[in-house]
Parts: sequence; C-alpha cells; structure tokens
Amino acid sequence: MSRHLKIWASLITLSLALPALSWGQAPPSQNPATPPPGASPAKTMPSGMQMTNIPYFTLRDGMNSTLTLNNTAAVQVPDVTVTIYNREGRSQVLPSMTLDPHSFKQIELRGVVASDLFDSGNLEVSYPGTPMLVTCQLSVYSTDKRVSFESREQSMMDFESSKLNGILWVPDKAEGFLAMTNAATNAVKVTLSIGSKRKEFAVQPHETQVAKLNEQLQGRSMALVALQHNGKPGAIVTTGFVLDLKNGYSATFMMHDPKLMRSSLLAGAHFRFGQPDAGEGFPDGTQFRAPLFLANVSDKPVNTHISVDYTVQNQAQDHEEKTDPKGDRHGANSKMPQADAPTDKVSNVAVKDVTIAAGDVQKIELSEEMTRFNIDGPAKEAGVEIAFDAAPGALIAQLTSVDQSGDYAFEVPIKDPAAIGEWPQGVYPWSLENGSATTLHLKNYTDKRQVAEVEIRYAGGSYEPKQLVLAPHETMAIDIRTLKDSKTPDEHGNTIPADITHGQIWWGPRALKTMIGRAEDVNVAEGTAHSFSCPGACCGTRRAYFQMYPGSATMSINGDGWPFLSQEQDYTCSGIWEDTLLGARGTPIMAIQVGMTLTEIGIPIAAWPRLFPITLADIGATARR
Repeated sequence: MSRHLKIWASLITLSLALPALSWGQAPPSQNPATPPPGASPAKTMPSGMQMTNIPYFTLRDGMNSTLTLNNTAAVQVPDVTVTIYNREGRSQVLPSMTLDPHSFKQIELRGVVASDLFDSGNLEVSYPGTPMLVTCQLSVYSTDKRVSFESREQSMMDFESSKLNGILWVPDKAEGFLAMTNAATNAVKVTLSIGSKRKEFAVQPHETQVAKLNEQLQGRSMALVALQHNGKPGAIVTTGFVLDLKNGYSATFMMHDPKLMRSSLLAGAHFRFGQPDAGEGFPDGTQFRAPLFLANVSDKPVNTHISVDYTVQNQAQDHEEKTDPKGDRHGANSKMPQADAPTDKVSNVAVKDVTIAAGDVQKIELSEEMTRFNIDGPAKEAGVEIAFDAAPGALIAQLTSVDQSGDYAFEVPIKDPAAIGEWPQGVYPWSLENGSATTLHLKNYTDKRQVAEVEIRYAGGSYEPKQLVLAPHETMAIDIRTLKDSKTPDEHGNTIPADITHGQIWWGPRALKTMIGRAEDVNVAEGTAHSFSCPGACCGTRRAYFQMYPGSATMSINGDGWPFLSQEQDYTCSGIWEDTLLGARGTPIMAIQVGMTLTEIGIPIAAWPRLFPITLADIGATARR
C-alpha cells in the first residue's frame, strides 16, 4: 500500500511538534529510559532459567535427527544446555553453548550421542532468559528413504489441560506412531484411545514410549486419537508421525489441547492441490491430493463451513487501442497496444458445508472439491479456513498435501488463530543450502485487507522488502530464493548478497490477531520438507514505542537538512527492548519545498504509518492512498 503525504504550506517556515508516539498496543507502563538523540537503548539479558522439551528423536533404522536452536532476540544467549534422554530416561548432558544474536545453530545428534544406548528418546533444552527467547525444533529424516517429520518443542506453558486430541490418517502400507514423553519428575498414568480401542499404561520421568497405532485402526485408514493423563498440564508431551519407508511417505500429526482454543475458526497457510507450480521443480506429471480431515471432539454435532483461497497468475494481455488526437505515435492515446505484465489474481471459494457427528472423523478431498470449480492448478498459493458453529476446541483438523506416488508429502498445520500462545508474529530459520529452498507463507484470516512486514536476516545485514498487502482471506508466499535471485533492492537499497545462503526470517502484521504464518523448507531432490511455525507460544513484538528527537523544530522551506531523529523501540516476548533508527538527524538530504512527499523530504517509508496519528492534525497534511 503506497502512502503519500503532501505538506500544505503557505508560510516561510514549517513548525512540527512531534511527541513520543505509540502504535499497535499501549506503551509500557514504565517507558524505557530515554536515550540521548542518536543513542541506542541498552539491550539486556533477562534473568531466570527456562526449560522446554523435544518429545522425540531417533537414530534407528537409518534415520537421522537434527536439532535446531533458534535465538529470536538481538542479544547473545549464553549457557544454552541440551540434555539427551534415551527411551528409559537415562541422561547425557551436552556441553553448554552460546547462541549469537538473531541466529540459529543445528546439532546432528548422531555426532554427539555417547553410545548406541542413546539411539532414541527425547531432549530437554534449558537457557537463561524469558520464555521463547530460544525456540527449538527437531527434524527426523532419511535422505536414502526420502522421508522426514518434525518433533516440535513443548513446555508447561503450552498446555491448560491434561487432555490431547489428534487425527490419525494412515495411507495404504504406511504405519502410524505416537511418541509420548513424560516431562515431569514423577510417574504419570496415561489413557490412550484410538477410535473405540483403549489402553492404559504408566510413563516414568523422562521416559519415552512409542505406541504403534495401526493395530488399533481395525482396518480403517483414519481415526480420532485421544490422550488423557493424571499429571499436570504439560506433563506428557507428544509427537505423532506416519511413515512408509518403502514408498517414501512421511507426515507429522499434531495432538491439540482443547482448552487452549479461543475461537470457532481453524486456518492453514499454504497447501498444494492438483498440478503444482512449475517453479517448485517437481517432476513432470506430478499431481497433488489434499485430504482434509475434520474431527468432532465434542458431545454434540458440529456444522462446518470450508472455504479456500487461491492465487493464480493472469497472463499478459493488451489494452484496447486508443488514438492520439495529436497523431503522436508513442503518446498516451496512440494506436500502440499497452501490454500488461502478468499479475496475481486472488480468489475465494466456498468449498463445502459438512455436519460432523459427535466423536466422528470426516474426510474432504480438497483437490476434488476444487476440480468441481474447474480449478485444478497450477496455483501459486492456497490456504484454507474452517468455520464451525460450536464452542472453541470442539473441532480439530489435519491436512497433508501428497502426490500420487506418496513420495512427496507436506504437512499443513491447521490451527485456531486466536488460541492461547498463538503470537501474531514469527522468527524462523531459512536456508538455501544443499538444494533446500525456504518460503514464508502468510495468511490473512480476516474480512479486511491487512499489511505485513518481513525482514530476512543474515550475517552482516538484512533485507526488508516493501510492506506486503494481503487481500481479505489471502494466503501469500514470500520465496527467499526468488527475492535473492531477482536482486531487487529493498526499501533501504539493499539486496541479498550472492554468498548468503542461510539466516533468519521475521514477519509481523500491522494489526494484531489478523494473520498466521509458517516457513516451509523443501528439498525436492531429496524428497524431504520441514515446516517451521508456532505450535504454542511464539516470540513476537508485544509493544512498540516510537520517539522523535527533538520534540519540535523550525525548518526553512528551502532548507537543506532534516533535523529529526526517528526511533522505534519494540518490547518483545523475550523481554528485550530492541531499537531501530528510522531516520538520521542533521543529514543534508535535499532542499525542502512546498508539495514534497515525505519520501522526498527524507522520512523513510517505514515511518509513515507511525506519523499518521499526529501529522494530519499537527502540520496540516493530507493523506492520499
């Protein structure tokens, strides 16, 4: 969205009174100490130890496990400690490490375990600071067998009850598993139900038990999985996964705490159906199915409404020929066709209304439903929303995009956007190494246009593309390799250097609780994929505080300098004040003249929305969108 402010002035001088500003949420009750103009506020590391768990890892059957530790803050985090527990609960503590600011570190467990006694189990990660200062995720994979799935961090703060529900779908010849780890210090009794089958067992402290689920399916391919335990919320953490090691099928399924849900809407960002986009590099003839499973975990029928947004590229087409009255062959009205560049077209379709009985699971094949609307791809992007008429937590969903061979399978996390812990921003690792490609997928789940900001971080700098405007219910893809290869300058004139191959990507909406997002890392040649999102709490900006120095100034209309220093301070969920200087005081940018836009004067585009609350009234400006 372009914003232009033109200053109306008839006086020789222009006076601006610019007090401290706040945006998004109210400023903190105690503002940070005001730094002198040009100085940055101190970044300090909060005290206190945090602990989180990875429910499952394995090195058996030729599998590998890679732990990713992600520092979300602009401060160094020392004393990050990883403890490896085998399935029986025996521990091995790795040497503590330090994570650099805004960076991630990966650990191949095969290279650090003490012996074969630690070939499977769970992990505990601890560090000093506040919750979510360091996030982590573990990828289990085999390049030989072309399979991969994720085991995501879970801690006590991610739960409000001792009940968990999930949906198991097992394609032909695949096997389903549920890894259950006791993160508490005492034994916990677990009741596991799959359909009508039920069993009880005890899990000892730090022990991991892996249940084989196929024998409970009784010939079915899908079922509701319900887990209940007698421990505190978060005492049992889980990773569900499905594997077919012969055909290369792999997928993760999530177990959900219904007490965390706060709305009657579920949403997923990015799924594939029909013919994939040619730019992704899949083999010719690849076709994707998109089976969506809905489970009613309440005791009453639930009515659901399923809708899909999708984006396709319109082909270039010529404008109607026009005649230049002056006969100018290249004039605005000449008889010369004006070709449009290809543009993206975003559409929404109401796919289906489904009533689901209490305790039932139903399958909706989205690829077939889209074909009914004569839409079978290739779509550049697609997202899904499921609205329902029951209490929050009554409905859960599972979606996997899978090709006809089963070799390419992609998990699509479906979540309640308003659930407790669903922060409206994200910080994920990205990589373009060894054939991998990371794409950020954002979904606007509201009825209004929304604006998002993205920052691609890497060693020595960052790339900040222009603000993204998402249409109502639109899902948008930000392909890092495409941005890098295009060499398109960002708002600061920067491009992503050719030798940069990994880093972090941050995203955040301008309006809170309007979007969900995730990063998907795909290696088509190896047949593996990793999805980074926020299954529970995720670090984002809590409050933003804006200041401008000095508070007022007088400028000549034909002056040659800009006297203001703009500063943004963001208080993150990591408990850190991060600052950004939005403009340089005293820099001779150009002579200020009547009618100039703020860009021409020298106010960065990123600062415009933050000036709106006061500039229109205080300096007699007008906004044009």
